[in-house]
Amino acid sequence: MTANPAAPRRRVVLVTGGGGGIGAAVAGGARRLRGRVGPRVVTVDPLVSVDGTEVLPPPEETTAGRIVAAGGSAEASAASVADREAIAALVERLVAVHGGVDAVVNIAGISRPTGFAKGEESDWAEVLAVHLDGYVNVLDAGLPHMAAAGRGHVVGVTSGSGWRAADAGAYSGAKRAVAALTWQLGRVVPSGVAVNAMSPIAMTRMVTAALGRAGARAPSRPASTAATGGLSLGSMPAPEDLGPLGASLAGHGPPSLRGQVLFAGGSEVAVVDPP
Repeated sequence: MTANPAAPRRRVVLVTGGGGGIGAAVAGGARRLRGRVGPRVVTVDPLVSVDGTEVLPPPEETTAGRIVAAGGSAEASAASVADREAIAALVERLVAVHGGVDAVVNIAGISRPTGFAKGEESDWAEVLAVHLDGYVNVLDAGLPHMAAAGRGHVVGVTSGSGWRAADAGAYSGAKRAVAALTWQLGRVVPSGVAVNAMSPIAMTRMVTAALGRAGARAPSRPASTAATGGLSLGSMPAPEDLGPLGASLAGHGPPSLRGQVLFAGGSEVAVVDPP
């Protein structure tokens, strides 16, 4: 099946981790991006537990289902970003059917205890496989098509744990690498292609799980202090508050930002200076 050249081309926005949380918020925001026709939003999420060990029961209503019900165009994929071949096959199919992939937003993640001198080797490997290798798999599948077309938007997700002191082990290392890739690739991709990243803070499943583990390890200290090095999380935004920024970075038209990491805390957005 090939795209119909006579019809206006529908942009394709791929959102990993789009089954819930920030990913679902970005996918919902992407539906409203401007263009001659609304974009095709593709959510990529195997719908697993926060530690990635269990497949969750199918939800009554999926992110893609909500987008379609609201009048948009969407589909869902259960591929894991850690599955290089599955991600490559998905992108190739989207290119064949829709004529390209215009934006990829990589939000997929899992949470396991991998702090300094803690955690099993398998936990370190799995966290790196999703947060770092998964991002590389998405880049490897989508970026060549964008470079060939001379346009596209890549949005990664890093974390303050990757660019400030934090005892988060494999997660910190992976998120530092995402930030480094953003700063480097943003300088060398074609001028019509943007590679940026968000560094969000929100009350997501991953944050809740990390705070729960921190509280169990250090019940005499506030969980937020134990997990965040003193950063106050009492007024953390909801994941939905970050959807507009993520969708904007995946937006239509020539990129206005390239090679930037943006801290996102609800209504607060700030540029993170590269080292």
